[in-house]
Amino acid sequence: MEVHDLHVWALSSGRNILTSHVVVRDSLNRDVILASVIDAVSKSFEIHHCTIQMEQAAFHDNAPKPSH
Repeated sequence: MEVHDLHVWALSSGRNILTSHVVVRDSLNRDVILASVIDAVSKSFEIHHCTIQMEQAAFHDNAPKPSH
């Protein structure tokens, strides 16, 4: 599993948000991984609002790369 485009910020005191892209092997169950990631973020960092974009490795490897 690979993580990229990870962003964390606070909307207000005690209201933190996380967004990220997670690359997984095509053969893995994305729903199980998503639930595990959200649970780990909640327990480890007390972030209770996560938006996670799941990507298959083939998509990530062939996606256009930014030119900046």
